[in-house]
Amino acid sequence: MKIHIAFAMIFAVCSLCFAFNIIELHRNGVTFLYAKEFAISLQSSQTALINRHIDGDTVEVRLNEKVKTLRIIGLDTPESVHPQKEVEYFARAASLFTKILLEKDGRVFLTFQYPDLLDRYQRLLAHVWYYAFDSSNEPVLVSHSLVLLLNGYGRALTSYRVDEPMRDFLLQAERYARENSLGLWGKIDENMVLQNLKSGFSTTPVSVGVYVEYKGQAEKVFVINLGGTELNLKGWKIESYGGQSFIFPDFVLKPRESVVISSGPKAAGTFIWTKAYVWNNSGDEARVYDQNGELAGRYFYPMIFYSDHGALNFEHISF
Repeated sequence: MKIHIAFAMIFAVCSLCFAFNIIELHRNGVTFLYAKEFAISLQSSQTALINRHIDGDTVEVRLNEKVKTLRIIGLDTPESVHPQKEVEYFARAASLFTKILLEKDGRVFLTFQYPDLLDRYQRLLAHVWYYAFDSSNEPVLVSHSLVLLLNGYGRALTSYRVDEPMRDFLLQAERYARENSLGLWGKIDENMVLQNLKSGFSTTPVSVGVYVEYKGQAEKVFVINLGGTELNLKGWKIESYGGQSFIFPDFVLKPRESVVISSGPKAAGTFIWTKAYVWNNSGDEARVYDQNGELAGRYFYPMIFYSDHGALNFEHISF
């Protein structure tokens, strides 16, 4: 007999055309997109604790006092640990994103389409749910599959006989990410995404992504709007570790779009900071402050500082 997932879901979109009401949620210091249409109410589930992170779509859980490897169904993230494949584009970002949201010893809720079904690697197949928080710090129960897909960290995979309406949500979440060039669909620099995820550990909210191309005669700072609404950058400031700063004029940055601020002898484009060099090749840090002086995003690359006790390498330090 077929066993259905025991949850009720508000299904407010059609299968051919839809408009999501996008909201921003946060968990463990990282902000991400979700949709009000994905609102759910679990009627029955099993509680588990995350034991170990494996990659973007696979974790180890402690369930009923046993350690199980669990394959999150509904999507496929780029391969990062496949024994027969090289690390794929955006695999490191998807893996880190899952590692942050599904932290060790964190509590999650599992729902099974087929409780006794294992895949060919003898992994459990389940949906994974957890609580994230909105701008008012109200809890929202979310599906990790939908979080990954909507933010562009994977592709929908419905071959594990995913039931309706979850199948439609998975496909539409991927479509939304593709149409808005989010994550892997935007073909953006993965290193920038990794830096932004790492900076998410800061207690200061991060609303923009920052990346610096510091080599060559045309240095570039990329600022990307990570939110779901437009940002007017008037009065916002970019500052280097050395104290040099650029202040934005009246300029609107749309969601998930980026703007480039150029410096150096061959600086060109919409915003030219200066024709002099700003960024040190040996290491520097870019910080972006909003109009109120609050830190909104940052990017750093290897820095060497000297003290009375010799060199201190800040390359692997998360601020």
